[in-house]
Amino acid sequence: RRQRQMCIRDSYLTASAGGIWNNDYQSLLLGGAVSIPYAGSVSAFVEESQYRLPGDSRRHGEKYSLSWSKYFPTRTNISLASYYYRTQDYASFSDYILTKSNIEDYGGTGTSTVNSKQALSANIVQPLGDTFGRLSLSAYWRDYWRGQKSSRQYNLTWSNAYHSVNYSLSLRRSEVTQSYYDYETPVSYTHLRAHETLSDL
Repeated sequence: RRQRQMCIRDSYLTASAGGIWNNDYQSLLLGGAVSIPYAGSVSAFVEESQYRLPGDSRRHGEKYSLSWSKYFPTRTNISLASYYYRTQDYASFSDYILTKSNIEDYGGTGTSTVNSKQALSANIVQPLGDTFGRLSLSAYWRDYWRGQKSSRQYNLTWSNAYHSVNYSLSLRRSEVTQSYYDYETPVSYTHLRAHETLSDL
């Protein structure tokens, strides 16, 4: 496997290019990031992949990614960490390896990500001062081609430290909907977790 990546950067603009070359898998990545005064940082990438699985014809697909982040004077950091849209036959190199192994070992197809259509994740972090810790809120959403599955996850965490003790309290909710023969099966989970660790003295 051969992999190449190139980066051109100045104060406000970064351009990137990369690729993977394998006997049965090739991909090309092009994109860049720009820092906009008062608006934050925006990046966008396009990736094309072509591959051949055992017993199948050559396939190709594209992935389009967009992200945005902004730091506010209130020390609030907001980031649209990842949004992507994938055409149905797109596969990353790890997708390709896992799918190929499934076919060769078990005769199966697909992985947890091969048929994903689009995903969105967002994160907000807000410090609460020097003594009250910080609060973070994150959300993740993904759906799949053919409407076979969708998943959503929300996480709220408060964390703080006292001398050498770090502690946090997290509330997480997960929602998964799976479709079988036009029937939808929703599943929801809610978790509350407390965590405490000792720092190195």
